[in-house]
Amino acid sequence: MSQAFVVVAAMAVATSATAAAAPGPPAPDTPVAHELLRNGGFESGITSWTLSNGAKRDSGALVVTSATGTAWEGATSAPFAVDVRRIGSVKVSGRVLLDNVVQGATADNAAKISIAFVDAAGKRTWKGINLTGTQDWTGRDDVHTVPAGTVSAFLSVALDRAKGTVKFDDLHVRAESWVNLVNNPSFELTTPSTQDCPAPAWCTPYLSVTYKVDNTVAFQGTRSLRIDASPTQKIGGFVTVPLDQKTWPVVQVSAKVKLDRVETADYTDFPGGLRVTVGFLYTDANGQSVYSPSGLLNGVLTGSRDWTTISGTFRVPPLMTKLQIIPAIQNATGTAWVDDVRVTPESPWIAPDAQTKSAAAGTSAKFQTTVTNRRAVADSLQLAVDGSG
Repeated sequence: MSQAFVVVAAMAVATSATAAAAPGPPAPDTPVAHELLRNGGFESGITSWTLSNGAKRDSGALVVTSATGTAWEGATSAPFAVDVRRIGSVKVSGRVLLDNVVQGATADNAAKISIAFVDAAGKRTWKGINLTGTQDWTGRDDVHTVPAGTVSAFLSVALDRAKGTVKFDDLHVRAESWVNLVNNPSFELTTPSTQDCPAPAWCTPYLSVTYKVDNTVAFQGTRSLRIDASPTQKIGGFVTVPLDQKTWPVVQVSAKVKLDRVETADYTDFPGGLRVTVGFLYTDANGQSVYSPSGLLNGVLTGSRDWTTISGTFRVPPLMTKLQIIPAIQNATGTAWVDDVRVTPESPWIAPDAQTKSAAAGTSAKFQTTVTNRRAVADSLQLAVDGSG
């Protein structure tokens, strides 16, 4: 395993802003689905692609032709990282034009858009779609589950021992679903249920009153965690997520919350409201839990709001092997609901996965990123400056 520290200085163009800035975009409930495929639109020629004799770039698209159908003709992309421990499925999309594509000896001999998932030993698992006939430019979106053990993948577009002509353009591969490390994230599981843990995996915090499971209000499914606030009690729940800092140094935590007239009742200790706390811990040699400092998702929440995403990205402290998420209300009145709780590991190859900073005209913003290469073939680090001028 090798590591490199890359420091990038980016120049940003300053723009005018009013005193009351417009609200930003809603908080994401999963990591950003970055493009995994390089040069999928062939704007940079055939860079990052390997072509057979029957394939060429023409008019900004990849054209594959076979007059005999006796051989495989097409192109394969450069490999890109896909970690099954983080990504559950990927979406392969693009545009395809077919001109008299005739099936070969078997149904597998056709025009193809295929993705090969590769494990650490180099074993490939192929998934994709086969096409025949004639059709004008048509968009496709196909979702494929990432097989166990996958560490990388590459795309293949081809005529696989079939006659005709096929054109490919605007190809993309992006994460479609993310691994969620939380057990019972939407409170749909009902057994085993105990007095202290009404929803399986979700129990009562220390010195707290137990939450309720609401069967009538939910962001998705039919159930959610409900907290009826009290001015004199702490009410809430918590879930513990196994998480090894050596494997996942950075995680994204998110939840959906809904509030109905949650108001502070007492400022004696601290402002009351809904707190969704994130904490890390490990068990020492004596069997005792050792905790690190905790953080909050989007601060103390009050007032009324419909279902809203709260989220944050956390660097896991050294030695930690568990993460706890604790939604609770203290010193307040009103009602809050929590649903769709997620913990998604960020990329172990690049940490953090993405950074956004701004800088005034004539100044610079510095980024420090840790890049870890798990394989013999290095992947690329993409940098972008978003601004005019």
